[in-house]
Amino acid sequence: MLTQGHRFVLTSRFTQDCFENTFSCVRSKNPVPTPVEFHHALRIIAVGQFLTTISSGRYQEDHSSFLADFLDTGEPKITPSVRVEQLMAVNRAAAPDLTKTEKCILFHLAGYIVHKIIKFASICEKCKIATEHHDESPSGDNSLLVDLKDFKAGALCRPSQEAFDFIHQIEELFRTKTGSSLMQLPNAVGVLEKKAQALSSRLPSCCGVQQKLVKRFIRLRLRIEAKQIKNDRKNYN
Repeated sequence: MLTQGHRFVLTSRFTQDCFENTFSCVRSKNPVPTPVEFHHALRIIAVGQFLTTISSGRYQEDHSSFLADFLDTGEPKITPSVRVEQLMAVNRAAAPDLTKTEKCILFHLAGYIVHKIIKFASICEKCKIATEHHDESPSGDNSLLVDLKDFKAGALCRPSQEAFDFIHQIEELFRTKTGSSLMQLPNAVGVLEKKAQALSSRLPSCCGVQQKLVKRFIRLRLRIEAKQIKNDRKNYN
């Protein structure tokens, strides 16, 4: 240090806070994650970094709570200064109608979310029946993609009509609010969730299935939107 002419050294820069915080988020769901879980969690953290602006040079202060909230399915803490009216001002254009192909993709995503809720959330049998399609009758034209990917009968989850209709409403809401202005909001996840919770549904309210669907779908949809914005910027540059 003296040879190079430095007058002082910051020993705090020798810590590995960034690695410790990253791996603590990765291991928050499973202490010993599988390769697939590790890859999935790392991608979520990367998206979390992408969605927020770093305000300081210290990793300890660079929205580590935001990263933890991105992996947490608990009740989000919405910043008091952020109101739903801010979201309404982002884009007031009417939601475009979904094409037949987009509805098939949305049906596949809805089945994935319903499967996760049934598998990991504590819900009663009534809520399970209300969110998953159990009948042997066809699920309709929206299930064409699931039927194509379902090589083993019953391997993929199909959402009930009530669950799909509710997620369809959230998708329409999401499409009217997306854009670069949305990503610049301090808490885009919380603002979107608050607006989506006000949507009507025919799902049971005993186990909070509606809230669980909103939280999982909004986070999944934001990850897809962030990836699309990243690809668009990459292609533009």
